[in-house]
Amino acid sequence: EPVTLRFFRKDSSPCAAMVIFDELDLSEELPINKTKDIVLTPDKPGKVHFACQMKMYRGDLTIVS
Repeated sequence: EPVTLRFFRKDSSPCAAMVIFDELDLSEELPINKTKDIVLTPDKPGKVHFACQMKMYRGDLTIVS
């Protein structure tokens, strides 16, 4: 089932310009002071890691069945 993640970028540093989901082979640019919706369709339960291009901002999305 698709899931929508909503990102809001406040930090103007270049490091915060992208969000990257390595396991999903997906990256998206994040505009400053605007909302960016990213729709994912996970294919299996588990953790999906996401980060900026320098891996300073990072997190996990837990997928449950």
